[in-house]
Amino acid sequence: MIEGSEKDHLASVIALNMALGGNLEKDLTEQESERNISKNLVGVYAINEITSQAPGSFSFNGHGGSGLMITTNGFIVTAYHNIQGVEDEWRRINEEDPITQENVNSWISRMRDRYCVIDQAGNRYPIDTSFWATIPNMDIALIKAVTNKRPEPIKFRVVKDPLQVGDEVKLLGLRDHNPYNQYGKVIFGNYDAQINDQKGQVQSVTYDTFLTDAYGVPGFSGGVFTDLRGGFAGLALYIQRDGTREIGKAGGAKVKNIAQLVKETAYELGKIQLAVKR
Repeated sequence: MIEGSEKDHLASVIALNMALGGNLEKDLTEQESERNISKNLVGVYAINEITSQAPGSFSFNGHGGSGLMITTNGFIVTAYHNIQGVEDEWRRINEEDPITQENVNSWISRMRDRYCVIDQAGNRYPIDTSFWATIPNMDIALIKAVTNKRPEPIKFRVVKDPLQVGDEVKLLGLRDHNPYNQYGKVIFGNYDAQINDQKGQVQSVTYDTFLTDAYGVPGFSGGVFTDLRGGFAGLALYIQRDGTREIGKAGGAKVKNIAQLVKETAYELGKIQLAVKR
């Protein structure tokens, strides 16, 4: 993982460990919490070709989804299928073009034009392709953008109790880097979602999710569900289409599973840091 000094790495681990901890929101209003979540929604992109570029903006051919930045130095939770198709390429990069002290600046510059995160102000940050953590059968991933900012957890409320049938939620995401918002209610609190291909054949199953009647669209994966008190309630993963329509009922990953991935990853990174110090 790209970090500067040993002190930077330790601060990064601490910030990640504090994220989604549920103790950061004590002095936040509901409005502040939702605002912090909304403004930290980012686009997660794999770029095939940059077709035009101007100061502050660019156009490209590629694919992407959404994600939620949970620390200022770039840790992001997103849908696993947003990065699943590039894992082999990331492994190849790590083997053939690893990051070193000598090439870190040029490596970051190259990755910025290939795998990147874009915030809503248009800032483009390279994805650290030497790091990612996943729970594939729950379609959850944790990735890291290189922001060069001091590591701090981003403050927002976290829904502590599992969502129940009838709970009202708000769906926030980015589609083609434009904000996407929908309201709805939970219709299943425990749901194993069958994900079908374009022919309607079962392609995979995503376990331990919840399903809502909020309508989602392709490309919103990795967006966020909140409750109506501005609390983080889950990650948007899939839609259950109504026949052949593009839109469908949106389902998501539960907070407990996302928090588990974040905590376990912080623990593993902490162990690495201890081993380095020895």
